[in-house]
This record gives sequence, C-alpha cells and structure tokens, in this order.
Amino acid sequence: GENIREYEPLDSPDIADWQPAQDEPRLCSARPEAVRCLLGAAAVALLVALTVTAAATQTPWRPRISSGAAPMQEQALGPAGESLHEEKDGEDEARNVGLAEIIMTSNLSAATNSTSSTTTTTTTSPNKTCKTAAFNTECYNRVLWVMRDGVLQHPKWYPNLTVTSSFEEVQALLHEKNECNCDMPCAEAIDPSTVTGPMQPPVPFPHVEQGTLASLFEQVADSIVTQMAHTGGPLLCNPAIKLASQAVEAATKFLHPSDKPLHKWELSDSTMSECFDALEAKEAVKAEDRKYNRNWCWVGLKEFGCHRHFYDHLSWRKMQDLAVEAGVTSNYTFHPLKNPRICDNSIFGGTRAWTESDWRIAKQWFEDHVSVKVLSLATSVVRRATMRSTLSALDIPFEFVDGVDMRTDGAFEAAVGEGLIPGSFNVTKAQAEAYRARENMGTSGSIMGTVGCASGHFRAQLRGVKHKPMYLTLIFEDDVSPEADFIPKLWRLITVEMPCDWQAVSLYSRCPFGECVSPHLTRVQPDVNEPSWRCRHGVNYGFQGMLYRTSEIEELQRIWKPVVFDEERPHCLDVDVALASISDQARFYAIPAAHNPGFLHEVSMGSSRVDINFQKMATEAPTVPATEAPTVAHTVDVGRPFCGNAAAMQLQNGCSKDGRAEGWCSASPRNCEDCSGKWCMPSAKPVQDV
Repeated sequence: GENIREYEPLDSPDIADWQPAQDEPRLCSARPEAVRCLLGAAAVALLVALTVTAAATQTPWRPRISSGAAPMQEQALGPAGESLHEEKDGEDEARNVGLAEIIMTSNLSAATNSTSSTTTTTTTSPNKTCKTAAFNTECYNRVLWVMRDGVLQHPKWYPNLTVTSSFEEVQALLHEKNECNCDMPCAEAIDPSTVTGPMQPPVPFPHVEQGTLASLFEQVADSIVTQMAHTGGPLLCNPAIKLASQAVEAATKFLHPSDKPLHKWELSDSTMSECFDALEAKEAVKAEDRKYNRNWCWVGLKEFGCHRHFYDHLSWRKMQDLAVEAGVTSNYTFHPLKNPRICDNSIFGGTRAWTESDWRIAKQWFEDHVSVKVLSLATSVVRRATMRSTLSALDIPFEFVDGVDMRTDGAFEAAVGEGLIPGSFNVTKAQAEAYRARENMGTSGSIMGTVGCASGHFRAQLRGVKHKPMYLTLIFEDDVSPEADFIPKLWRLITVEMPCDWQAVSLYSRCPFGECVSPHLTRVQPDVNEPSWRCRHGVNYGFQGMLYRTSEIEELQRIWKPVVFDEERPHCLDVDVALASISDQARFYAIPAAHNPGFLHEVSMGSSRVDINFQKMATEAPTVPATEAPTVAHTVDVGRPFCGNAAAMQLQNGCSKDGRAEGWCSASPRNCEDCSGKWCMPSAKPVQDV
C-alpha cells in the first residue's frame, strides 16, 4: 500500500492523490480492501498499456479492397513503397487496440462460435432446425414489411402481432403461415462481451498468463460496485475505465504520434468527381450541387449504405459494401467508427443469461437512479396507450411530457416564453435558409415540426431537472419499444462500461460516427468530412431513447441550444445532429444501431415531426432569397393537400401513406405516380427510403 505509485499506468494522474469529481462516485473507500481495488484498476491499466505496446510489434491488418472493385480506387504507398490499402480477408483494421478489445470481451471468437448457431442454424431436436432470416433475403424483407406496414394495414393477416413485436416473433408467425420461405427463427443471440470464460488476448502479455485478464477485470468491476454500494454513493459510471483509458491513450500516442486528423476520409479530387458523377446518374444529387465541394464519396456511402437501410442492423463494413455495389463510393475502406472490431457488430446487441440476483440488483439500481419521461404530443392518444402498455409490461415507471405542437396557434411564442427557444431565434430567416438549394431541405416540408421536436426534447430534459429529479434522466420518444431485458442491460452499461466523464448517451444511434470505446459504446465525434454549414449532417441519428446525467443537463443545454437555433444552419434543428456536431465540447456517447436487437427498437407509428413539417408547408408558401430558387421546383399550391394528410386521402393522386408516417409526398413535380413511402424523382426511381 505504501508503494502504490509503483503501479501507476503510463501518464496517469497520481493514483494516491486521485479524487473523484464532486458529483462522481468514489472509486474505493478508505478501508484495506479498497487498496486492492485501486491496485486492481491500476493493474488493468498497465496490462492494457502492455498490450498496446505488444500489438505495435505485430504486423497490423490493412484496410481492404473488396473483390470486384469498382473503378473508384485509391492507391497509397507507405514509406517503403508498400500498399497501405490491403487487408487480410475477414478482418478489420486492428492497429489501435482499444480498451474494450482487451478488457471488456471474454474470448470474443470463442463466444461468437458458441453463440453464432443461435443466429444462423441450430439443431433444436433431431428433426428441427432454426435459422433467423439473413439480411436482404426474401424472408428478412417480408419480416420488416410486416413489422412496419403489415400489422397496421392488415392486422387480420397477422393475429397476435403488434407494432412492438420483435423480429423473431414476426418470423415465427410467417414460418407457421409458410410465408416467404421463412424458417423457424432461433432464440436471441448471446452477447459475446458478457460471456465468462477463458480469454485469449490478441497478442501475448509479457509475464501474464493467458486466460486471467477477463476474470481480473470482472473482479475489479465487482470490487468497485461493491465498494461504492457500501459507501452509499450513486452508481453512475465505472471509474476504473478512466485509469485504463488513460493508459491506452498514452501508449497509443507514444506508438503512433500524428498531427493528422485521424477521422477524415482523404481521397483524390478525381475519385471524388467519380463519386459525384455516379450519384448524379442515380439522381441522388443535381449537377449544380457539385459546387458545394463536399466529400461525395462519403455522401454516397452514407446515403446508399446507411440512410437507405435505416431499419437494418448493419455494420459500417456491410454498409460500405452496399454503397460500393451501388457504384457510388470508393472501395478504399473507411471506418466511420474507429476501432470497429470493438463494437461495430450486430451480435453485441444480444442478451445474456441474467440471474435472479442480476435482475434484483438492476431493478433496485433503476429505481434508485433513473427518472423516465416519455415525450409525446397531448393529442397522440394511440401512441400514449401503446407506450403505457409497453412500459407497464416492463415494470418501468414513467410520466408523459407534452411535446410542442407547432400546429397549435401561439405554440411558437409559448415555447419562446417558456425558454425552450431563444427569443433571438428568427424562424422566418431559418425557414428561408432551409429552402435554399444548398441545404436541400425543401423536400422535407417546412421546419416547424423539427422546431417543435427540438423544443419538446429541451422541455423533457428540464422536467427531469426540476420535477422530482433523480441522478439520471431517461427520455423516450413515444414510438419506441425497449427490449425485455432493458433494465439489466442499462444497469450493466452504466456501472461496468460507462466512463465517468459522460453527459449524455443515445441508446440507439444510426450511422454512428466516432470511436468504439467498449462493446456497447461509441464516443461520438464531429463528422469532419461534412462542412460546418451543414451542421456536419448525416450521422449519429437517434433520439428515440436518450439518457442524461441530470446534473449535466442545464450546462449541456447552455452550449447546445445556440447551435440548434442557428438561423444560418437549419440542419442543426435536428437535435441529435446538433449535439453530435459539438461532441468535441459535449461528452456524448452512443450505442450503435448495428446492435441487434440492442436496447430498444423503433415501432411503426409514424413521425409526428414529419407530419407537422408537411402540414405546415401545405399552408405556408416557402420564402427563399430572390437570387436563388427553392429546392422544390415550384411554389407550393396551398390549396392542394399533401398525400398522407387526412384530406389528401380523399384525392385520387396515386399516393398513399406508408404506415410509418403521414405526409411523405411533395406537392411538386418531384411526385411520382405512387409514393408508397419513398421519395421519388422525375424518373420515378426511389431515391430515399423513409
């Protein structure tokens, strides 16, 4: 104990003098066993640093070029002239070994082997097998259609299914009905990061017996939780992560020093031009868009890899493969999530064998720490009934917080008076900017639904601060369904994996951009591949479930609101995009949507925000600068309702609502004969799944 400084991790603060922040739970008490706790945390940190050092002596994997490469290839050479763009098949880049790769997963490869059968094919009896439908198969696509449209449009076809039914439940019924070649689905996969057992480190540790590290980490984590429970402090994070992360960061900087931004996809001008030409050929951009000098290969990757697969649980690697197949991006591998092997895999969304003790402790932790708010418009009767039923079944107490409905007279002024919207915000100016061609927001209706959505989230956050505050404020939107084991999953995430600097975490983040820091967490980072004037738009979508440290909410809003309500950057009105754009200031984490099923899923109940955007646009002609045409081809005819609105359903305009939301079609020449839930261009080719 007297020589504790001998066990410091590289470049760490003085462990003997380390103290938690005022609102941060203490690492250990002052008792003798607390010293072992500190030593254990320091030992883990040292082991991680040693692993990073050892990894540097190995030959790292290289970014890959897929087979059948598209013409848009980049060839870069290293100092000795070797190619830097090759990769061993089946592997992602492993140059920077992260914390979670070393201490959070227990024999990932072995666990994956032991659980992969539950997601592919497993023998359940001598004559029966199970197979969960794979991405883009006939059965898979039918399951998604049933989940999003079928249960709403044809409820009699699918008895006992609801909008909250799981993928496996839907597939099981389709199997019974002998529909679309669906097999009996397997049970939910086991999350390999929670599997206990021997661990095989990716590289040998000097003087460390293999198979001991995972158990060591579990012992450290258990010790920390036990000590904090004895001292009565709130369990809001795992302080050991801080020590080990500092060791990894110090070792990585020492081994790979660089002043170059690590997360910018740098491609040649000619490659970017080829990407633009491909996007233009698919009518995803217009010829005049070229002048905006965006990274068009990145635009293609996001649009054809992620935005058109919003409801699929896909890794970035798979999404890039899809975009390459579409011919709209470079096949030079780019990792929007650094260290992707740590968290960018659907299997991390699986469950674990929770014990009775786990459930008891998790429920007590949830009751002692978490206040739940459901953001919902007061008029959304069906949504509220569904959420009430869903959360009651999970034994999650909550209260509704009324959203801000900008269709109501005086709603904007009331939101300003409540302090939800800054009084200086010029909504007319923001709307005019949104209709400019470079913003390309005219096809999404007006901005008023989005303004109301942002205001509602700020209201719900403040409700958590001012009304019976708890340590954590959890905000659900009213179209989500938490998984059955949501409570123990959240408990484990916060008490085992969460670093202590966090302010907010998205529980379901689409197109995540940043860095994997544990099997279930990314540290969100601003997308430097998109310009600031676009609010670095296009990644880190997802506010269906948001968890906040209640004590951080007001400070977070102080730096967040001015970004959201910036008339010059209307894309920032999307609160998730705005927070991601300042994630170099805000300490924002997220769970990748690739995880299947993860913590929650979005149900097919429409988008109130989009409904309001279109309904407001139908009654207010857009205003744009005199020197620039709006993104829609003509001024909206305010006498013509949009398809999807109640009045429009009486029109024989060939459009129909898609079961997810109302008002998807635009009253402009961009309409095609049948919207069917897709935006359509003049050639009637679908260009954006919604």
